Amino acid sequence: MTDFIVKINLPSPVDFVTLRQDTDWGVITRNQATKALVQSSCGVTAYDGNTVIGMARVIGDAVLNLFIQDVIVARPYRGKGVGEEIMQTLIAHLKQNYPADCTVGLMAAKGQSGFYEHFGFENRPSDKTDAGMTASLGHLNCTSQKTVERLQRDKTTRA
Repeated sequence: MTDFIVKINLPSPVDFVTLRQDTDWGVITRNQATKALVQSSCGVTAYDGNTVIGMARVIGDAVLNLFIQDVIVARPYRGKGVGEEIMQTLIAHLKQNYPADCTVGLMAAKGQSGFYEHFGFENRPSDKTDAGMTASLGHLNCTSQKTVERLQRDKTTRA
């Protein structure tokens, strides 16, 4: 077992960028990382000494919906209990600080659903829900020119 500690905090933007890049989660800029972290409700970071080895963050309105995002563990630390401790710590923190009837969602990476099921997450589709959906914003369609023009007018009026 690797010695590591888990804290209720978010990583620095530099550590967030590095962790994502080193684990093939995608390259983001420091500015993007800063904005994403500032908009997070809370987070958990795992450390080996002073080195960030894992993280998870939560986004949402903190009343009705929370969404666990960016559950990442550095490759050398996978399979050593780091992800488990990150999730245990995060769930305990959420239970202590947010309404019990708040819906908590996440989207598991391919092949990782089983890891999240033992925490109580349910696969979709289920008897109550359909499958979740995702899309890059750039690939979503807004074909209503009328809507686009209205939003542009509203933006100009506010400026």
